[in-house]
Amino acid sequence: MPNVSPPGGGPTIQKKSYSDFTGGLNLISDTFKLGANESPHMLNVDVTRRGGVQRRRAWIERSAMGQSKGFGLAEDKTISHLLWQQDNDTLWYWSGGTAVQLVMNSESDTATTASVVDPAVVASNTAWNADEMHWASYEGITYGTRGRQTTAETTVSYDPSGVSSLTDSSVSAMTDPATTTYQDDLDVPSGSHFPMCRYVATHQDLMWAAHTTESTVDHPSRIRWSHTGDAGSWRQNDWIDIDSHDGDEITAIAAFRDQLLVFKRNSVHAVFGYSADTFQVVQIAGTIGAVSQRAVAVNEQGAFFFDRDDGVYAYDGASIQWVFANLHPALEAADLENPELTTLAWLGRRLWVNCRWNGLTDEGRSFIFDPQVGSWTAYTGFTKAGVGAPTNHIRHAIEYSTDGWTVKPYAELAYTEGSAVSSLLEVDVEDTWTDVYTSGPASFTTKAVYKTAWLDAGDLSREKRWRRPEFVLSGGYEQRTLVGVKADWNGSTTVKTLELNTASAGGTYLWGGQTWAAMSWSEVADLYDIVVRGGSVGSTGRSLQFEFTAPQGNVWEMNAFTIKWRDKRMKG
Repeated sequence: MPNVSPPGGGPTIQKKSYSDFTGGLNLISDTFKLGANESPHMLNVDVTRRGGVQRRRAWIERSAMGQSKGFGLAEDKTISHLLWQQDNDTLWYWSGGTAVQLVMNSESDTATTASVVDPAVVASNTAWNADEMHWASYEGITYGTRGRQTTAETTVSYDPSGVSSLTDSSVSAMTDPATTTYQDDLDVPSGSHFPMCRYVATHQDLMWAAHTTESTVDHPSRIRWSHTGDAGSWRQNDWIDIDSHDGDEITAIAAFRDQLLVFKRNSVHAVFGYSADTFQVVQIAGTIGAVSQRAVAVNEQGAFFFDRDDGVYAYDGASIQWVFANLHPALEAADLENPELTTLAWLGRRLWVNCRWNGLTDEGRSFIFDPQVGSWTAYTGFTKAGVGAPTNHIRHAIEYSTDGWTVKPYAELAYTEGSAVSSLLEVDVEDTWTDVYTSGPASFTTKAVYKTAWLDAGDLSREKRWRRPEFVLSGGYEQRTLVGVKADWNGSTTVKTLELNTASAGGTYLWGGQTWAAMSWSEVADLYDIVVRGGSVGSTGRSLQFEFTAPQGNVWEMNAFTIKWRDKRMKG
């Protein structure tokens, strides 16, 4: 006898809805361990505060450095630091041995550039290849050090006061106190000295120098502090060697609340106190550290740093937490190329982890961590739509404000097009969804993708006859969303592609603007949720997976979907 059901006795249609995607990106290789609210693959999308998934906001080029500005940056002479100086509304960088100002116009969001110093001003050795400048501002003056290098070079000071932003500016070489004389008398400061060092920071009304070179002797574990209120005066015995016999070296320093954090490759220390008589060093981690100064980002949420083997850790002032667990498989598989080159930035209340991604010749990779949601996502740089294959990735990023309250996130996008060049981009542009890039010789597009976890409706062994799913998308405008359907844990084959089309609202009004029952109502015109019924899945199986490809040029948001099925009878 055939296996049939009597009339009215067949399996009923069941359904299950999913509206929480706050698990974010998880690169774990075992698909059965992935949570229903996690994704094994998401690019250029964000997890929203209400748990949906939204296309990332636009990146817009504000200044083309190296190509249209004529700097001709080589791979070892690209931007090595971005610094925002509130005093004169100037965003400036160090590139190829030349400090360059970018004078920002907050009304038009454009930048003009001007060289402010020749390499000869700050060093007798003008071979600046592979150098990193690090900077710290103190009472309107910026102090810069050559950073990681083979030969220590003179620290410089930059005073923008009274200087035209479009002409050569006041950059001066500081005198190394170890080769002349220290300023031991606190009542007679000189104001023109600064130790040779790799890293600088401002903390407790003091300037700090770390990893110093004194009379040609390298002190990789040493920190020094200046006179109070005077960054150009230093006492000879105001220093601390931190675990100088551990064979490690300081890689970064950063001021965090009432502490000065000192990072080595394999340890982290906090300096407490406010004067030479009260300073105390406490080790807060003994097996992890930071790969470089650029791999540290401090903000109101905490101090984040990137460890060579484990990835990102967060320090809240009392304890350290590992926040890279979901992405650690990328380190284990060596997908994250040259981890020691990874840079961190705090932009828009989120942590950006900018890295080189192994095997990709046409796109970089940035991982974004949102502490408020607790999830990760991933961004790519521009993906070239023409011939050739540029290598593009964010190397440096910073927030700035010209009016004192509107904070804008800026990043340097490095890419290769014949010779290496760079562009300054405003990222996460408010209410904008189309990337704008004008200086390159080719057009660029950015693909937004979100893939769900495998969905088995709570029973991975029972086969199901899948029915038409339904999706809750942002509506109000014409768009075309493609949904690739995969089945039975076979992620390499798409069994069906659904096409979800939404039309322009044509009449969406704000409250108080029209009459009842006239048209669709929305809190914000042209932005509201709409339920779209997908086509036939065309599959019978134990599990499903959806891969959304978001339309370009519009805000795109997926807030929920519902799967439907009938249980297929099981044979004994």
